[in-house]
Amino acid sequence: MLRAPAAPLVALLGLVCAVSCTQLPTIEAAPVDGGGVDAGALPDANALDGSSEPSGCQVPTVPEAVCNGSICPRYAVSTVLSAGNVALVYPHGLALSGKWLYFAVQEATGQEPTDGRNFKGRGAIFRVDRQLRDGAVPVAVSGLQERPRAITAGFGAVYWAAADPKSADKTVIYRLDDTVECGLMTCPPPEVIATVSQPVTTLVVSSADRVLAMTDTLISIQKKPSGWLSAPVAVTTGGGKLAGLNGGVAFYASGLNVEAIRADGAVVSYATGVAKFNDLDVAAACTEAAAFSTNSGVAFARSGSTLAPIQCTGQCPGATTATVTYDGALDAGFLYLAAPDAGGLFRLPRGGGERIKLIDGDFWDVAVDNDNVYGTDINGKRLVRILKRTP
Repeated sequence: MLRAPAAPLVALLGLVCAVSCTQLPTIEAAPVDGGGVDAGALPDANALDGSSEPSGCQVPTVPEAVCNGSICPRYAVSTVLSAGNVALVYPHGLALSGKWLYFAVQEATGQEPTDGRNFKGRGAIFRVDRQLRDGAVPVAVSGLQERPRAITAGFGAVYWAAADPKSADKTVIYRLDDTVECGLMTCPPPEVIATVSQPVTTLVVSSADRVLAMTDTLISIQKKPSGWLSAPVAVTTGGGKLAGLNGGVAFYASGLNVEAIRADGAVVSYATGVAKFNDLDVAAACTEAAAFSTNSGVAFARSGSTLAPIQCTGQCPGATTATVTYDGALDAGFLYLAAPDAGGLFRLPRGGGERIKLIDGDFWDVAVDNDNVYGTDINGKRLVRILKRTP
């Protein structure tokens, strides 16, 4: 997960505004139709996807022989790249789609971020074959933009947000078909699906025709016959954290609470955390989620309607060894956490067990597929791929 028009929004039909209505962002898009969002009740855990039919979402698997720590094969790709005559170095944001690993790379401005992911310089969107090996060369799929961030991909497209070139106070959300072979000078112009008045921190593709955008509030952007239509989503509070796996449920964490936004747009309660930890972020895999404290790295799993701490041994965060954590990812067996500065990438069994550091580095983002763990090492100016299996 990354850290950033003009008609007023109409109220959602039949909804009570559960966010601060005086601070909703304005959206430049086609007229709002409500997007089908409602405060639907959760019948049972198996109905999280809002359908009795399989959603097609696939939880990343775990190899039979899982490798540990420094013995895991690993590869690195430099992100000392360029777009036009601008040197780019800092990678951030990860999205997997088809054979591609998408990410953004930002220029060095001399005023590098000190509070998470608030890059303020120019950058571009790149992609590289997800089986990247040392020496692989990423290819730019966008031109130079101001503050590109919040990348996601799925259903044959990649999405990202960047500052509006006409107004730095606004954010444009772009969409580009990822099924065509293209490069910097050969990619078609990306489609603009919305412009909002606040920075976008996270995007999630919840279905082929719905994208969720996290600003100070949560916005649903849905494709209709008339075009992309946008509406606020009535979650508990604004300014939370958002995660989701393509085709699955999107999970929203704010304070102690985790809510689920189903593919049909309904918002349902998922679980409530421990009062001591009111800084929850969330990692998701289809209809399942795990939460983690951004300030300490303590992780939580759902237990009924509550979140229970995942029992940890080994390199565990504690009162004197808190691990600031920027991002998380889930597969069928583990929760992976990205820690900045000298933190590294960590792996913790979802059912409890030994917490292992897979690699040292200044990691801001983590993603997983069936075979690999991917991360962005900011100070190292590189992407890494770590194989899950024992060599």
